[in-house]
Amino acid sequence: MCCLEEDDFYDEDFEEKPSKSKKPKISSFDALKKHFDVVEVEENEIYDLFICKNKVKDKANFIQYEAWLCTKIRKNQKENFADNVLKYIDKLINFDKTDSVQLSLFVETKIEKENKRISSKYLSFWDCVSDYYFFDFDDYLKDIPNNDEEMIIFVKECITLYFKNPEKEYDFFNFEYDEYFTLEPISDREMLSRLYSQLRMCFGLSTYVEDKYADCSNDKFWLITKKGKTKKRFYSSYYSAKLKIELYDEKTKFYDLYNEEFCCWLREKLNVPYREPLTDDEIIKDSLLDFSKRFIKDEKEFYSYIDNAKDAVDFRKNIVSYIKKFGNYTGHHGGGSGPCDDCYSVSYGYDLNYLYLSISQLNEYRKQLNRKIDLKSSREDYTFIFDVKGVEVFEKMYDYLSTNLDSESKKLDSFKSTLNNVSKTCYSDEQLNCFMNGSLF
Repeated sequence: MCCLEEDDFYDEDFEEKPSKSKKPKISSFDALKKHFDVVEVEENEIYDLFICKNKVKDKANFIQYEAWLCTKIRKNQKENFADNVLKYIDKLINFDKTDSVQLSLFVETKIEKENKRISSKYLSFWDCVSDYYFFDFDDYLKDIPNNDEEMIIFVKECITLYFKNPEKEYDFFNFEYDEYFTLEPISDREMLSRLYSQLRMCFGLSTYVEDKYADCSNDKFWLITKKGKTKKRFYSSYYSAKLKIELYDEKTKFYDLYNEEFCCWLREKLNVPYREPLTDDEIIKDSLLDFSKRFIKDEKEFYSYIDNAKDAVDFRKNIVSYIKKFGNYTGHHGGGSGPCDDCYSVSYGYDLNYLYLSISQLNEYRKQLNRKIDLKSSREDYTFIFDVKGVEVFEKMYDYLSTNLDSESKKLDSFKSTLNNVSKTCYSDEQLNCFMNGSLF
C-alpha cells in the first residue's frame, strides 16, 4: 500500500466546474421600471417625491408624460415604497371600475366598508399601500421649531394656553402641572429639567386622507384608522438637560431653553421658589445621608454614632458591627436613587460584600455651571464627583456628615456638660435651671 503525497492529488488539467450562481436579485425600484417608462425619485429637503409615469405616444399632444404615481415619501425610503407598489401594482394599473367611479387621478368613490375584515378586491390602491410612507398634503417638518428662540415661543404658547383653561385637551401638547414644580425651591436649570419632563409636545400633525387598513392574511384587511383621523409624528422628550426631538432617518434636533428672560417668565408663571444650583458637596452629603438610611433608618440614632465616634475609622467599625448584628447585609442589594436634582445621578450597592456609592453629574450641565469636567470618566457624558467602594463609604460618611451637625446644638451640649460637672460646687439648682434655659446668656 503506498502513501500519496499531498501534491499527488493535484491535476494541472483538472478544472473545477463553475457553480450555478444565483441571479442577482433585482431591486423593487428597478422592477417597477417594467411597468412604467419612467420611475424616478426627486429628492427634496424634507421628503422625497416618488414618480411613476409613461410617455404619451400621441405626437400631436403637447403633454409628454402621463403620471401614474406622484407622491411624497419619507427620505431614503424609495425601495420600501417600491416594494409596496409592486405588491399592489394591479390595483394601480388595472383597478376594477365596476363598483367605483374615478373622479380624478387616485380619487374615487368607493364601496362603504364596515369596520371588519374585508377582501382586498374592495380596496383601492391607496387603501392597500400603507400610508406609513405618506405625509398627506403637509411638509411634515414645517412646524418644528428651527432654533432655541422659536422653541421658547412655542413653549410659552403651550403654557399660556394651559393656564387659560387647564381642563382643555390639545392635540399638540400635554402639560402636567403639580407640586413637582412648587414643593421646594429649585434652580433655573432644574426648573427647566422638570419642565421638559412634564411638558409633552408633538409636531408634524397630519390627517389621514384615506382609511388605513392592516394586511391580515388570506387577502383580508382590517380597518385600523379612519379617514380624517389626526396622526402625531414627532414628540419632544427630555435628554441631556435639553429638549430632544427625534426625526426620521435617525436625525435629532436639540433645544436648550436656558435664557434669563424665559426663566423669569416661567418661574413667575409656575410660581416656583428659587434656589442656587446644588453644589457637589451638598449632593454628596445628601446622598450619604440617604445611603445611611439603608442601615439605620432613624436619623437621630445614626448621628449618635457619629457623635460618639473618636474618628472615621472608629465610626466605620461601629456601623459595620451594628449592621452585622441587626441588619440584613447580604443579597447583592443595589440600585439608583437619592437626590437627583440638577442633573445628578446616584447609584449604590448596600450589600456589605459589595458596598459602593457613585455620584455623577451630566457634563452638559457642568459646562453650563462652569464646573470641572472629567473627560476620562467611565460613564459617557457624565463626570464622577464621588465614587467610593467598600467600607470606606462609612469613613466618608463620617468625614462629610460629622460637620453637618448643628454647631449651636454642639455648643449647648458641651456647655450643659460643663455645668453638670461644676453644679455641686459653684451653682444652686435655681441658677442651673436659668443657665439651661438660656435666660442668663
